[in-house]
Amino acid sequence: MKIAIVIPVYNDWASVSELLAHLSEIVQGRHEQFQLLLVDDASDERPPSYFLHSPLGFSESTLLRLRANLGHQRAIAVGLTWLCHHKVPDAVVVMDGDGEDKPQDVPRLLEKFLERGGKKTVFAERKRRSEGFAFTLFYKLYQLGHRLLTGLPVKVGNFSILPGEYLDQLVIST
Repeated sequence: MKIAIVIPVYNDWASVSELLAHLSEIVQGRHEQFQLLLVDDASDERPPSYFLHSPLGFSESTLLRLRANLGHQRAIAVGLTWLCHHKVPDAVVVMDGDGEDKPQDVPRLLEKFLERGGKKTVFAERKRRSEGFAFTLFYKLYQLGHRLLTGLPVKVGNFSILPGEYLDQLVIST
């Protein structure tokens, strides 16, 4: 099984370096084939040169550098579109590079994905956020507004795994 891990990055190369070190430990020795796609959202800081080489445990890695800062969500969308047009994997893991998504949860996501036949998207649910007071306050207000307007709670973030075959239905590009 080929699995792509898509990680958007904006200037936080230190966090991404640490994340990749932990991810490398986790994917080494597994029977799945992992590829890495880092989407540089037009960082002001140049990535360290070692980002041009595949970390241990990854069959390949790609650093996709965007010309303009599009924001986190759009950077993910560009990464998914790139995969759809270049290397459609069996599954795609989307995770943040800021350290909030734990590498040790990737095998758990994969396990749930396979339990569901590899045909359904699985989202990780974060129990607690680690941002400061102001962010937490406004996020709680956002959650309340979302629930009042839609009747549904906000329960998921970006950390997920989805079937690669769904990429062409998910992305729209010309």
